[in-house]
Amino acid sequence: MCTLYTFLTRAEANLSNELRHSYVERESLVVLLGNGVRGAADGIEKLRRVRTKQLTDDLGLDRTPMLNSGLVKITEDPLAI
Repeated sequence: MCTLYTFLTRAEANLSNELRHSYVERESLVVLLGNGVRGAADGIEKLRRVRTKQLTDDLGLDRTPMLNSGLVKITEDPLAI
């Protein structure tokens, strides 16, 4: 039987995989959030905050101890592969 936590673990693994392989989207978001190529450093920081907020505000559950390591890495470095 699939529990809520099993479902979330599988979904997080899929999300981590998708985010790590969508480099075109990541780079585009960095440019957009930084208001152009010159603001890329600011765009990277804004994308990091967006990814962190996505994980912490998702369902209101504290999944920090069991969060997918790939997702944690993306919150630390949004351009990580």
